[in-house]
Amino acid sequence: MSATIAEMLLSDAQQAHLRMLAGVKISPLNQAFLTWLLPSRCPAREIDGQIKTACTKRGGARSYRDVALAGFATAKIAELGLTSERDALVDWIQGTNVRSASGYDPIVDDPAGLLGVMLAFAGAGGGISPKGKNWLAVVCSEAATGESKETHSSTFRAIGHLLAETPVKADVSADIAVALQSKGLLRVDPASYSAAFTKAKVPAEEGDIYTAAVRLAALDWIQSQTAISIDRPDISQVRRVLEGVQSSLYRWVWEEKPRTSRRGAQPRKWHIENEYHFQSLLYAVLRPIFADLREEEYTPSVGTTQPRADLYIPSLKLVIEVKFWYGRDNSRELINQLAADASLYRAKGSEVQSVIPIIWDEGRRTEEHSVIQDGVAVLEGLGKAIFVNRPSTWL
Repeated sequence: MSATIAEMLLSDAQQAHLRMLAGVKISPLNQAFLTWLLPSRCPAREIDGQIKTACTKRGGARSYRDVALAGFATAKIAELGLTSERDALVDWIQGTNVRSASGYDPIVDDPAGLLGVMLAFAGAGGGISPKGKNWLAVVCSEAATGESKETHSSTFRAIGHLLAETPVKADVSADIAVALQSKGLLRVDPASYSAAFTKAKVPAEEGDIYTAAVRLAALDWIQSQTAISIDRPDISQVRRVLEGVQSSLYRWVWEEKPRTSRRGAQPRKWHIENEYHFQSLLYAVLRPIFADLREEEYTPSVGTTQPRADLYIPSLKLVIEVKFWYGRDNSRELINQLAADASLYRAKGSEVQSVIPIIWDEGRRTEEHSVIQDGVAVLEGLGKAIFVNRPSTWL
């Protein structure tokens, strides 16, 4: 399989998982799980109130979901002054039974919930206590023998190996092992990445948030382990860099309050409000890698029209067509613009051979992305469109 085809398959699989996650209702626990597992894909939302509610529940109102949410939000617990409340939750759940007269606790088929509980145990005492290990081991034992989905049962087995401090075995699916490695929970031989990729590119069943998330995490990790060639970059590597722009916005400056205590410090928000702003961001990302990158480069005239490429890499004969998709614009207009631009850039006498469209989606219309990609796919010379969504936290 060529590197280009592999890159396309990887991108397609990542987008499929993202579409599934975007199309389902996310509970507070799953939101906390996604933020923990995929921080660059699912930036943190304001859930301080939900964390406080979870940590301060008492009696029969408590459930493992409250403990798990606190586990995924470990970094926030001290900041919110809820350490003792979280520790009380941990003490409570360690004294509960997984099996009762009415059946099993739902945690035996909730791998995200168990991961969160494990993190809460670890955060409460600087490490998981023997009592905590025993409780987790019972859950893993009961869960792994049930009729769960492969990704679910594999996670329970992986946690069992982690608790027993034994190496990961063949009973743990490769995609799960790599996803957990991305969070530093397991160590996986890179030789298993191929098997992990094969499994992780398979779409999750509709509504299976956990499977979609861990498979996306595995694909992201595999992609991150493949180095960009600085000496001889190619078009597939340009695409990889552009596809990573979305995740880089995780650390973008968007402050609600000053980050320093310096006198006169003000919160800052680096707005991206038009195509020129977006193009400047892309130039800053690409220029250190592609030394011959040019902006606003004229290509040969077509009649009275003088085409001008947004970003151009002469050594690759590649134009990067930058678009800012405003909320008021429809997808048909966008496809027509891309088609017209591509035909001008690749007119007779032009050295341009390929065009990669990259689109800032101000309205975050992920449900329409596949429609645009399908429309672009039939246009000669145009590569698959890349989308960068306005982050949901930019309110």
